[in-house]
Amino acid sequence: ERAAAQTTLSELEALCERLPEEIAQAQASVAKLTSEETMLRNSNRLRLEELDSAQQACVELRKALTPLRATRDAQEQQLTSLAEQKAADADEITRIMGQTREFDERLA
Repeated sequence: ERAAAQTTLSELEALCERLPEEIAQAQASVAKLTSEETMLRNSNRLRLEELDSAQQACVELRKALTPLRATRDAQEQQLTSLAEQKAADADEITRIMGQTREFDERLA
């Protein structure tokens, strides 16, 4: 029994000798994980700030585009009106030329 107790005591002493090193390793692992967590939090915070800035830029862009769209729509309406007027003018010119031809034929 004494030999078994001596072996157990030796094992406990060896374990006690290794404990400071294992504790130091565990503390280093915790410190590394804490550092990595801090870096991830900082990275995520920066990414969130970038996304917030991008979202704000989109809001400002939409505000800037509103009057441009209104101008574009007005110009499209003007072009449509001009095209309709041009078609009406072309029809009028064709009618006048036809009348002129008829008048020339009567004179001839």
